[in-house]
Amino acid sequence: MRTKTSTFEICGHSINVAGKSFVYIHDSESNQNFAAVSFEVEVRKDFAGQPYFVVKADALLDDKPLHTHLWLLETTDFNAAYDLKNALCTLLGDPPSRYQMQHCTGALLFRGTGND
Repeated sequence: MRTKTSTFEICGHSINVAGKSFVYIHDSESNQNFAAVSFEVEVRKDFAGQPYFVVKADALLDDKPLHTHLWLLETTDFNAAYDLKNALCTLLGDPPSRYQMQHCTGALLFRGTGND
């Protein structure tokens, strides 16, 4: 199992005047702050065709009206990716359903290209 994490730190969350919820993230490498408005898990494949999961945040750069996607975690562990995404969504005030919180115990199917 491979896991790559970033230099991000979750600093807290708040709700602004319009009722929009944010999770504040600090990047210690670039010393920038972000306000994340949503989180998702993206499934990708490496060069060998093996799947891996990227937890991404749709965020606003602090003090600038720029949207960006932050890659918070890259892992081959399905459950770790969704545990992080579910925890961050809960901070936003959008907790996952009981069904979404269940861990995956099956295996992902790997289909070769025929040249493998």
